[in-house]
Amino acid sequence: MDRKEIALKIERLVRKQKYKQLLEQGAELSLRAETADPVETFEAVTKIMEQSNALQNQGRCKDRAENATEVLMDAQVLKMSHDVVHAAMQRMGNSEFADDELVGVILTTFDSDEGVQDWDKITREAASVFRMTKHSQSLYGAFDAEATPVQKVARQRAQRQRVDYGQAKKPETVDKLQKKEKTAQKLNVIFAQINELFEKRRGAPIPYFELICDPEDFMNTVD
Repeated sequence: MDRKEIALKIERLVRKQKYKQLLEQGAELSLRAETADPVETFEAVTKIMEQSNALQNQGRCKDRAENATEVLMDAQVLKMSHDVVHAAMQRMGNSEFADDELVGVILTTFDSDEGVQDWDKITREAASVFRMTKHSQSLYGAFDAEATPVQKVARQRAQRQRVDYGQAKKPETVDKLQKKEKTAQKLNVIFAQINELFEKRRGAPIPYFELICDPEDFMNTVD
C-alpha cells in the first residue's frame, strides 16, 4: 500500500467522522424540534446541509463508488434533515400563516384596477424566483453501470419415456351411451304396452295397477 492509498483512507475516515457528527447534531435537533423556535431549527438544518454538501464535494465520485458507506451516511443526513423540518412545520401549523392574507396579497399584486389578471407580471415574478435544482449525489448514486454478460445455458433435450397405461379399458362415454340406449329401449317397450292397453279399452282410462302389473309375464311386471 503506497502513500496515496493511505492518504485516501485517512480522508475517508475523516469524512465518515464528520458525517457521524452531523447525524448526532440532527438527532439533537429532532428532540427539540417540537419545542424550539422553528426559525432557529430551519437555520440549524441549513448549516447541517451545507456541511454535508461540502463533504460531498471533497471526495471523488470514484472514491464514493468504491466506498458506499459515505453515500449511505449522506442519505441518512438528508432524511434526518427532512424529518426535522417536517416536525418544525407541524409545530407551526396554521397559527402563523393565514390563507386569506395570502390570497389578498396575490390579488392586490397581480390584479389590475379593472379586475383583470396580469399574466405577464405573474410570469416575470415566477421566472425571477425559479432556480435550477441541484442534484444530490446520494440520490442518484456514483456507480458506473456495467452491463452484465448474459450467460447462455445449453438446453438439454428431455428424454421421452413411454407411459404404461395398463390394461385396456373402454371409454366411459361409450358405457354411458350404451346405458342410454338400453333405457330408451325400455321406454319404447312401455309406450308400446300403454298404446296396446289404450286400444283394448277403446279410449277408457287405464287403471294404475293394470298398467304396472302383468299377471301372465312376471319379468314384464318387473320392467
